[in-house]
Amino acid sequence: MTTKQIQSDIAEAIELSTKLREMIYKLHQNTCSEMSEKEKQGKPMTEERLLSETIIPMISDATQLHGKLAMLDNIYNE
Repeated sequence: MTTKQIQSDIAEAIELSTKLREMIYKLHQNTCSEMSEKEKQGKPMTEERLLSETIIPMISDATQLHGKLAMLDNIYNE
């Protein structure tokens, strides 16, 4: 594997991790909106609560992944 290929792969991984974080945040926002709407209507929010509880750690995991990839990028591109 060449240096250019490694740099390209790291850049692609960073781009994908950025998209992953964005999608997780969007999912969380939509879940919270759905919970608010159901609360106003007096409907149960069981699925949304479970989803929200699952999403919150994923936000942290995705952020850590992104940070580690950025660190690799900094190390490899020095």
